[in-house]
Amino acid sequence: MKHTSLACGLLFTAVTLAPLAVAQTAYPTPVDSNTNGKIDSSEIQDVIDAAPGTSPYTILLPAANTYNINETVHITTSNVTLLGEGHGISSAGGTILKIAGDIEGFVVGNCTGSGLRCLSITGTSSHLQYAVRLQSCTDAFVDDVRIANTYRGIELVNCTTPLLTDVALRGQTGDYGVRVRGVSGGSTTGAEFVRLSGSSSSNTVMEWLVIGPNVDGVLVRSSRLIGSSRGMRLTGTPGPTNVVTLRTGVDNPLNEGVRVDTGGNLTMINSWIGQPNGSGMIIDSGFTGPAELTNLRIRGAGLHGLHVAGGSGIELRNPLVGANGTAYPAGSTTGAGIHVDTGVSSLLVRGGRVGPLYSQGSIARQYYGVRYTGTTSQSDTDNVKIRGVSTAGNGIPYAPANLIAP
Repeated sequence: MKHTSLACGLLFTAVTLAPLAVAQTAYPTPVDSNTNGKIDSSEIQDVIDAAPGTSPYTILLPAANTYNINETVHITTSNVTLLGEGHGISSAGGTILKIAGDIEGFVVGNCTGSGLRCLSITGTSSHLQYAVRLQSCTDAFVDDVRIANTYRGIELVNCTTPLLTDVALRGQTGDYGVRVRGVSGGSTTGAEFVRLSGSSSSNTVMEWLVIGPNVDGVLVRSSRLIGSSRGMRLTGTPGPTNVVTLRTGVDNPLNEGVRVDTGGNLTMINSWIGQPNGSGMIIDSGFTGPAELTNLRIRGAGLHGLHVAGGSGIELRNPLVGANGTAYPAGSTTGAGIHVDTGVSSLLVRGGRVGPLYSQGSIARQYYGVRYTGTTSQSDTDNVKIRGVSTAGNGIPYAPANLIAP
């Protein structure tokens, strides 16, 4: 606040400075006030509720304690961190928070800068909720957290710039690992996932990362999603926009590696999809475009490598796509490395290779390298072309005959 006054005939301005934030010198910990030999949810909640909210406030959860999450723990105060002593998987010890029964584990809502760090959350076979929900908050975070044997992992609803870093999902039994969306007129913007990992081989419905609806701005970086139904899905109405993946991989999904139902403005750089039972990636008719897919690698898909059924303004730069169509019977003339449906417009595949990879030679199962199902005149009218793509080694390198751009 500024105050102006006259003194000795001179005009001067005095500035009143806000007090400096005092560094936290002690880390409160919950205590076993119920004397039942474990820390229950209410005892964690008591410490959270005592936080001032005006400056960073870290609550320590020592690894030596037994934590019983028998009620949902709510963080609605800003600048609160629940800090454990590691997640106890790669080394002895660790802070393990056990969800008892079918309840939500932790909800971070209506606050700024709060979250969970350096701990593990586990569930039981009776759990049918998510482990963590971030809702209507800004700069909320989940950092270095392992979530195991819960129904779902993390849900983000109506959040601004949430951040998930080093989150490991293991053994989820429900329909998604992480879901990002906006509801009731709200939206989620600027979400970022760094080194997100998921691993499950037996779940036939799990989609590791579900994005949309009402989502604008997602960055997925240096992540790997293994097994389950799908690695990533863009879906909902209105569909998500401005989704970017960097150095992110999907391996061994039971269906597609990536499915894009709706949305627009998709960027994928240095990402890969390996050994899906279905097509490697599907861009469906609800996607409006554009999309830029750079250094995309797709290998060993049961059906097509990349199936583009919708959208406009799609460019693939230097793709490596090969050994797809493995689920088609021997001699099938259906499978393609890149399959483009009639109705797609302004699609260009530039450079790279669509065919046998890594000295596979004749074992590359795909029949077409790049196939467009429209006519030659439609290829010209809708501007669906390839340029500088190596397609040798397929039954038919490309079709129709004028698919190569002049």
